[in-house]
Amino acid sequence: MNHKARIIRRQGNDVTVTRYVNGIPTSYDTKALIGRMNKAVTNMKQLESFKEGIFLPDVDIDSGDFVRNHSQDENYVVSGTHFEPFKNTTLSVVCNLLKCNHLLTIKSLEKVADARGNLKNELVVKVQGIPCFVEKVTSDLRQIEAGIHPDTEYRVYTTALSVKETDQVALVIQGQEKTFKVTATDYDTFPKMLVLEVCSDVRK
Repeated sequence: MNHKARIIRRQGNDVTVTRYVNGIPTSYDTKALIGRMNKAVTNMKQLESFKEGIFLPDVDIDSGDFVRNHSQDENYVVSGTHFEPFKNTTLSVVCNLLKCNHLLTIKSLEKVADARGNLKNELVVKVQGIPCFVEKVTSDLRQIEAGIHPDTEYRVYTTALSVKETDQVALVIQGQEKTFKVTATDYDTFPKMLVLEVCSDVRK
């Protein structure tokens, strides 16, 4: 065991890593050093939202996985990974982490039979309780990133769930569950992740 791995085992936080495959989660427990992503960052929001996780060299962790930090009672989604090399060995796996400040529910329109056997479209829960990072779309952000859909109110970062533009998204915002419709989906910017653009939805 290399010296970095010994430090992680001795001083690391107890964490649970969860990966969703076809909507089904699998988890395992391990140790990791969790800290600020970049010591040069001074923006308070970025300090709070962006973390770095240093994992044991043999840990199977990838973009789109979730990390539960038990000591801080926080969830993160992995937005990128790289190996920390030394000579002919790997000291650790370093992960960029986005702190998940909300839980996501996805509902899809499905044909459902009523008591008389008549088919009608209803919103049916597909997945729920999925951790996500939510970013409010401001005029400043639109100036930096011109490609954001004109109706978009929030961007939602999570694992690469299968989402259609006819789906409804539910998020708890400031203690209240609000429903949104999908304005855009992006599976390309972050491998194995989904970036959803959403705006308010009045469907029940």
